[in-house]
Amino acid sequence: LVLGLDSLVMLAGGIGLTLPLALLRELDRLRQQGRRVPRTTLLLCFARMADIPFLQELQQLCETASWFDLRIHITREDIAAHGPFVPGRPSQQSLLALGQPQAVVICGGHAFAQTFREHARACFPGAIQHIEAFTPPAASTAQPGETAQACQLQIAHSGQVVEAASGKSLLEILEGVGIAIRSQCRAGICGSCRIRITGGSSRLEADFCLSDREKEAGYALACCTFPSAGHIHVDLKPGA
Repeated sequence: LVLGLDSLVMLAGGIGLTLPLALLRELDRLRQQGRRVPRTTLLLCFARMADIPFLQELQQLCETASWFDLRIHITREDIAAHGPFVPGRPSQQSLLALGQPQAVVICGGHAFAQTFREHARACFPGAIQHIEAFTPPAASTAQPGETAQACQLQIAHSGQVVEAASGKSLLEILEGVGIAIRSQCRAGICGSCRIRITGGSSRLEADFCLSDREKEAGYALACCTFPSAGHIHVDLKPGA
């Protein structure tokens, strides 16, 4: 993933810290063995300082490892900037200040991964991106005065018709009525729940797997697809 690189930036929020932490521990082990590791910056986003796990370990590594830098943005607590701590959410200037890394690792909830994927594309256009999202896309919520609209899913090959209220993902709807569909990450990363929408209206949340050409051809991920209303035609075996 990162060995052989000169520079690496990792962006993480909340539970997304777990993967960068494991990677940092491995890089530190390799460096102690005399191996070459990339210059690495970890930028964290947490609501409050008390929410940050493994803070002492991260600060100690930052103090002792010349190859590692730590920056922590605190978003919901009034703090003064000191040491690695910065008040507020990272801005585009915050990311540009990290230089031009060869690779970017983004870890967090779906919304965090989606937001920082776009920021990283703008700030680090030449960097390879590795993304891990740890939560599914958020379901749409009805506006005041609105009610959920009914929709029908017509399943290709079987001809089965499923009644479903809007607001749930296609993956949740299909699993709820016992229709078998492959899935793993449930966050738009792995591509296991790849389907094809051949008709009807759906809201597609960002995924981290399909190409623009595939999306234009009607391919989607069931975990990131939210039927809106009306008659939705779904092919669960688009390669068949």
